[in-house]
Amino acid sequence: MSLQLAIRALCIVALIGSGVMVAAWLGKWPALLKFSDGTALLQPTAAIAGLAFAAALLMHTFKLRVPALMAAAVPLVLGGLTLAAGALGSSLFLDNLLGTPFISDEFTHPGRMAAYTAIAFVCLSLGVMLLALKPGNGGVTLAAGFGSVAVGVGGMSSLSYLMGNLADFGWGAYNGVSPQAAVLVFVLATALMAQCWLVAPRSEAGAPRGFALPVGLAVLVSAVMAFTSFERHEQLRAGEFARLRAVEGTEAVNRRIDVTEDTVLRIALLMAEQNEVVQHEWESTVQMTENDLPGLIVCDIDSRGRRSYSPFGESQSELSSAAWRAAFPGALELRQPVLGSMFVSDVPYLFVAASAYGSRGHDVRIVAVFEPEAFMQSALPTGVQQQFICELQAGGTSVFKSNELVSTAAPIVNRLRANGDWHLRMTPSSAYMDSRRSAASVTALTAGILMIILLTAATHLALVSRAQAEHLRAAQARTLESRERIEMLVASLPDAVLTVRNDGEIEDVNAAAVPLFALNRDELVGRNIEELLGLDDGGNALRNTKRLEGMSALRGKVIDAEVFRSDGQPFLASIRVASFNTADGRKYLWTVSDISWRHKAERENQRLLSALRATNEELMHSAEEARENAERFAALLASAPEATILVNESGTMLEFNRQAEELLGYTREEAVGRPVEILLPLPMREHHVGLRAEYLKAPDSRRMARGRDLAALAKSGTAIPV
Repeated sequence: MSLQLAIRALCIVALIGSGVMVAAWLGKWPALLKFSDGTALLQPTAAIAGLAFAAALLMHTFKLRVPALMAAAVPLVLGGLTLAAGALGSSLFLDNLLGTPFISDEFTHPGRMAAYTAIAFVCLSLGVMLLALKPGNGGVTLAAGFGSVAVGVGGMSSLSYLMGNLADFGWGAYNGVSPQAAVLVFVLATALMAQCWLVAPRSEAGAPRGFALPVGLAVLVSAVMAFTSFERHEQLRAGEFARLRAVEGTEAVNRRIDVTEDTVLRIALLMAEQNEVVQHEWESTVQMTENDLPGLIVCDIDSRGRRSYSPFGESQSELSSAAWRAAFPGALELRQPVLGSMFVSDVPYLFVAASAYGSRGHDVRIVAVFEPEAFMQSALPTGVQQQFICELQAGGTSVFKSNELVSTAAPIVNRLRANGDWHLRMTPSSAYMDSRRSAASVTALTAGILMIILLTAATHLALVSRAQAEHLRAAQARTLESRERIEMLVASLPDAVLTVRNDGEIEDVNAAAVPLFALNRDELVGRNIEELLGLDDGGNALRNTKRLEGMSALRGKVIDAEVFRSDGQPFLASIRVASFNTADGRKYLWTVSDISWRHKAERENQRLLSALRATNEELMHSAEEARENAERFAALLASAPEATILVNESGTMLEFNRQAEELLGYTREEAVGRPVEILLPLPMREHHVGLRAEYLKAPDSRRMARGRDLAALAKSGTAIPV
């Protein structure tokens, strides 16, 4: 009698719980229906099925057989329709049984119970129907078998959630059964099994006959659910391994691109410092760096309008021409190296282009063309090439795709560059996905013992933890390697680089800063950056901006200012400020370049111009002397290191040397006789006429627009800083 009361108590508890859930769905009370993350607690069909079955079993305990059969038909129909909808992939009316569902979860269709939940309710309905029909021993055993299926579903799901929560392992959710549906099914199945125990014919020992079979069936169902759970987990685990491997491949390609761009830029900077690029020197340079340029098929240089070809580039004239058009579509620009793609005769190619401007005023442009397959094979780790279908895309267009492998997995797409349209699309092969899956699911299915499942889960967790630790160590090693590479790069720069804190205190310097300031590293570190600034316009501008607007206002600016050495002697420097974030806050990189040579050149120009004026006065005395002086004057203009233009009092250009022709694009014949204002930007032309008139009232030798940026207008319309 006490067992019967317990069965009725379980039915009443399930009846109340299911009734509350149905009322919550009808009233749309989210607080009763979802977790904090929005996942549904119990789908409406499961709530109705639980309510109907609890009523059916409760009525059966009071021997109300017909009402019990009618109530049991409800979960049978709902479960059958759910299984049919899942098998056919269609949406049935029960998806909107209580109106449009406002809560859904990751594993089941909105409003529809999970497949395992539907199987459990179908079995529960069949079990109580068999009991209501007053069967013999075989019928009770069969009813207990149906109940054991539900026990296996509810018990295994509940245990899965319990174990999963304790181990922080989302095992329970892989079957799609929500935790409260699992508890509801387990409570109802336990009540049904207890009822079967009560009504089953007893053996001579007093125990119900045939109950060993339902118990074994419950273990088997538990094993099947464990198998499907682990199958789902292994798929997710393999996918995670594939994503980590894809990230590794993406990082490898990024490193190869960075090395290639750095190599091309280093070549450009080296060639820009040469007086003249000789063909055999260019060939030697390309051959020395060929190991850093895998897949190189064309590498050409343009210096002062003359083009030199790599040893293997002469037979690639069409490819070379296409690369130059793609890399430099317009006028020459000084820029960082850039990776690009192009198609020639429908064949894809990669190219890296860079340009540089030397300290002697020489500019060069370089374009290097690569065969995508060789380039990517050198970039991707060998294992990645054998395990993934790799596709390189530029702006959505495929420029490389590795050999096809058998795969049913979804591709993993990672962006290659920080900004841009380069993507690496990696699809793991079926063989790779299988290799990352363990035998835990097969073990759980064949063993059928919950302890084995528990041990397998613990082993799996240990493997996952170890893999995560290895990945963390590898990530730390890569971070350390990147930091050392950056430190080596900064240390090798010819310009002084100072790391400055937000308050202006110097925190670190590179090797080039020691000779530039004539101070050792310990003397520089700890000083305030303001102590090194002079009192000229540039130094005051830097100092005032730092004090009034903060160090961040200096980012991106390039300012010419006086800087002090240790002996107190100032020298003119070009200062560039950039910033970066650290755990200690924002810090700033001050790059200081000595540009005293520029002022020496300006003084030399002034001296030459003074000599030219003296020579011009002497020309008035003698025709012969005038001819000789004219020749000397022309030679001086031609040999001047900077663009030099001679203008009379009315602003008409009288002389225009070769350097001016190269800089501004006008020929001497086009320039001489025209007003000098054609070389100024439009907003400055009218103002310059007034400035020239004021200057002629009290002419003297002085630097134009000290402390301000000047620009000349080339024939092409480009503004050139002067």
